[in-house]
Amino acid sequence: MSKEKQKRRNQRGAANGNGKKVATIVISVVVFLAIAALAIWNSGIIQKSKTAVTVAGKNYSTGVVQFYYRSAYNQFLNTYGDYASMFGLDTSKPLDQQEYGEDGKTWADYFKDMGIDNMERAIILSSEARKANISLSEESQAYLQQTKDELTVYCVNNNITKGTYFASLGTGVTEKLYFEQLENMLLADDYAKHLTEQMQYSEDEITAYYDGHKNDFDIVSYRYFYFGGTPEAKTDAEENEVKATEEETKAAMEQASKLANEMANKVKAGKDFTALTQEYAVEGEKETYQDSSASTATDVSKSAVSNTAYQEWAFSPDRTAGDVTVSEEADGYYVLQFLSRGRNDYETMNIRQISLSPAAMEGTDTVTDEQKAATKTKAENILAQWEQGDKTEDSFAALAKEQSDDENTKEDGGLYQQANKDTLSAEVSEWVFAEGRKAGDTTVVATESGACYIVYIMGPDQVYWKLQVKSAMQTAEYEKWYENVKKEYPLERNESGLKYVK
Repeated sequence: MSKEKQKRRNQRGAANGNGKKVATIVISVVVFLAIAALAIWNSGIIQKSKTAVTVAGKNYSTGVVQFYYRSAYNQFLNTYGDYASMFGLDTSKPLDQQEYGEDGKTWADYFKDMGIDNMERAIILSSEARKANISLSEESQAYLQQTKDELTVYCVNNNITKGTYFASLGTGVTEKLYFEQLENMLLADDYAKHLTEQMQYSEDEITAYYDGHKNDFDIVSYRYFYFGGTPEAKTDAEENEVKATEEETKAAMEQASKLANEMANKVKAGKDFTALTQEYAVEGEKETYQDSSASTATDVSKSAVSNTAYQEWAFSPDRTAGDVTVSEEADGYYVLQFLSRGRNDYETMNIRQISLSPAAMEGTDTVTDEQKAATKTKAENILAQWEQGDKTEDSFAALAKEQSDDENTKEDGGLYQQANKDTLSAEVSEWVFAEGRKAGDTTVVATESGACYIVYIMGPDQVYWKLQVKSAMQTAEYEKWYENVKKEYPLERNESGLKYVK
């Protein structure tokens, strides 16, 4: 082989070797970048930095929406607790695998929409508050600090880092983000309260509003008795429920209608309503109807009967005492006799209350008679302790902070301001609103469930119907203000970012 040929061969070999080396380097770089990209993706950096919502031109990340999404979910569970399942929510299953309603939306969609609405409100109100130079109230500052302190204790007790805790709340939620948004929510609430407190009305304005919206505030009382139109339940040989036929359902409704009209005619003829309820009640319920209260509805608001067919009849301005009707409902008929119409003319009360709850037997919800008696004795001893002191409102409030089981009111010394008859338990309400009640009165109220309440009367406050009207006027004015200012904060959803909220 000539020297020239050997040189060319060596050059080709060198060239081929360098090419393989370059290719190997390129492949290694590509693989490294792919691994790095996967690591970044798995860390959530991309997802949490994605814009999910834009409000007034400002972008908000997936993490921010995640905060409000979880808050909405927790708010729902705190409100309904064990009753959440009645709405079709199964907390043991993924929310995006459970349909909500009939439009194909899931519970995840429901809480996402609720969260975005709450987020929008917090952004608007907190922004407007800052424009007005309004900062967090002392109460909100204390709550914010308490939350931080409790979180620290929780993480220590459970041997986890704060990073681990916040990561459990979903994509993009960090400690900094969490407390920024919590502060916005608290400031929004403070500003909403500030706005409504500025909305005051004269007696003439309150009366004029009432006159134009009487059905929203009036209450009615009436007698009632129900005839069910559902066929008797049947089962097959294997004890499976057999669905009633259309003919059977129709026959049952016709029979209920016949009996209801028969009873109504007897009421119109002057026969006693209570006596008739006992006559028409099924065996096993006749004794119940010996007491007229079993068939009497008192002080009922229009909203309380919004799901009935007789609502309009009961609240018609033409209704007079003694009027009788038969109302066809979805699966039966009501016989109704109108008694009266009025409004909540009583004065609300300011009270302080120490609540004591007996501990149920371990592993059950059962409270024994002994536990009920022990709770009552404890309540009586607390009241006796107060009576041995200076017997002032301040000393009672101090005892409430020490002794009450009600976490919602104990820090305020068990304070209930402008309490109405529905604010308190039925037993406490009956005592508080008894005729002749005056400031300084105290008692122990024991309930059938075993709970006991030590009550201190501070004194009467405004008439309830006027408070109802004032509240409605404030709500209407606030909502009008909010809808107007909302136009300055247009909101856009970014589904490519929202899909990571879960």
